[in-house]
Amino acid sequence: MRLFGDYCNEIYKELYRNNDTSGYDLKKPLVKLRRNSFKIIVTFIQFLPDGNLTKTQAYEKLELGCRNTKLVIKEILPDWTIE
Repeated sequence: MRLFGDYCNEIYKELYRNNDTSGYDLKKPLVKLRRNSFKIIVTFIQFLPDGNLTKTQAYEKLELGCRNTKLVIKEILPDWTIE
């Protein structure tokens, strides 16, 4: 959770610094946040038991978020594994 908070703080600072910039594209920092935070979300989803309704819905929402930001699954898979 601390790592997720760090990602959020980083993006917040970037958005705050560029608040007055006209024509600033919000999409770039938000895609960066999603790319980083989806790795954490996938890790949490993996803890849920198979066949769980919440797990199924979470993966559906994750896929929707990937499509909306044009991320590929390979970009959001975590670099670590659950043992």
